[in-house]
Amino acid sequence: MKFTVPIRVRNGQNERLHWAVKAKRARQEKAAVVAEAWLLCDGVRLATSNRKWRSPPRLPVTVSLTRIYTRQRMDIDGNVSSLKHVQDAVAELLGIDDGDEDKVTWKYSQQKGDAYAVVVQIEEVASEAR
Repeated sequence: MKFTVPIRVRNGQNERLHWAVKAKRARQEKAAVVAEAWLLCDGVRLATSNRKWRSPPRLPVTVSLTRIYTRQRMDIDGNVSSLKHVQDAVAELLGIDDGDEDKVTWKYSQQKGDAYAVVVQIEEVASEAR
């Protein structure tokens, strides 16, 4: 399952912003992930009450998050930090804790593109590897 979220994620580690501005950004990034998952994931429908997939991928899964940038590449820490809210939204959609290493493995990358976006790819771990 793969989908692209057309958002610009930012590294919030060094920003000195008001808490309300940070919270608004987090809500917007999470809402964008949910909206794209609803529209683009091969007809998968989200349950409206709890925002989880009705037929989620079988766990464990590997989730790859790729930040598409237009200008500057971030260092590794900045890339991971910028994808925090996207990671939280994907974990919520899967119905898991994003820190549960038995159920999910996170991979992060970035590549240059024409427009800002985040590519989310969710792959089930092969049954022999479980």
